[in-house]
Amino acid sequence: MVKPNNPKRKRKHKRSKRSRRPKAGSRPGELVLAESVVPVTARVFDYGPDSYREWEPKLSELGKPPPEVPVRWIDIHGLSDKAVLEALGCGFAIHPLALADIVNVGQRAKVDAYEHNHVIIIHMVRLLENNGTDFEQVSIVIGDRFVLTVQECNDEHDGDVFEPLRNRIREKLGLVRTMGADYLVYVLLDAVVDAYFPVADRIGASFEELEREIIESGGDRNDLNRIHELRGELRDFERPVRQMQALLTTLLQGAQTPISEGVRVWLRDVYDHVLQVREQLDRMRESATALMELHLSTANNKMNEVMKLLTVMASVFIPLTFMASIYGMNFDYMPELRWKWGYPAVIVLMASVGTGLFVMFRRRNWL
Repeated sequence: MVKPNNPKRKRKHKRSKRSRRPKAGSRPGELVLAESVVPVTARVFDYGPDSYREWEPKLSELGKPPPEVPVRWIDIHGLSDKAVLEALGCGFAIHPLALADIVNVGQRAKVDAYEHNHVIIIHMVRLLENNGTDFEQVSIVIGDRFVLTVQECNDEHDGDVFEPLRNRIREKLGLVRTMGADYLVYVLLDAVVDAYFPVADRIGASFEELEREIIESGGDRNDLNRIHELRGELRDFERPVRQMQALLTTLLQGAQTPISEGVRVWLRDVYDHVLQVREQLDRMRESATALMELHLSTANNKMNEVMKLLTVMASVFIPLTFMASIYGMNFDYMPELRWKWGYPAVIVLMASVGTGLFVMFRRRNWL
């Protein structure tokens, strides 16, 4: 039996952004399994307007729904069990190339049409409790009255963004229990896109906080490093959002889309949400450029202040150095050399000149 999903399991490792792909020259459709100590988990939701059943499937039960089940949602977590993956391929008639795309993570977001089903690959980005960001590939297979979702889940951060949807199915909230499989796909995509907003808000707040710190403290090397880190986070986040926008365009306008005309009306709302996130990202990209310019300007201003101070100090000591050099030439017939009050008079003169220059600089606001 496939072990049930455990929502209390905690993961501490940060996912590597490197893709898992077959070696060069491998046969098409070869699977590269994830190295994981966490077992693959699965839940099945059979539902309709007047029926609902949630259960844990065996390998032999991973297949299409019987005629009496209006919609079946098979929710798989993990990609490390070859037996489960092969059962999915056989039970849902998944093409070997599509199964390879599901298993070999790092794919771009896309939708592919096959003989028996459509395969949609997206990237789930969600904000964690520690304000970190988790990236996972989610594959969606949609066929006749069934939807299969396969999440990456490689010993990282537990959970996903679909739990509110599961509760809506359990409690018969909204339209999901009365609609078909393509509506379930819409709701899944909507949940993924809605999870983009907290991530975008957190990055935007980080930019604003850093801007305030640079203005208040003048900025230093650490602030410059933080600017580069935030720009890197922005690039990593922008990639799945941009790909999601292209994917939704294909689903809305493509000739082979699995989404019916009635559900496309709902899907256009998801597309609008993606556009909102893209606008936020564009503003943040402008903020990153402005922060870099602000940091450079602040650093130049600090350097100018230091140079001005050094210039004023040099201007004060230049005439004093001139006087000292005159009376340090040691000629035999220099005036004032034998004068009793010569040394005090020179000291007073030097102090008067230095004080006068200092007062003049202060009055002109040079200090």
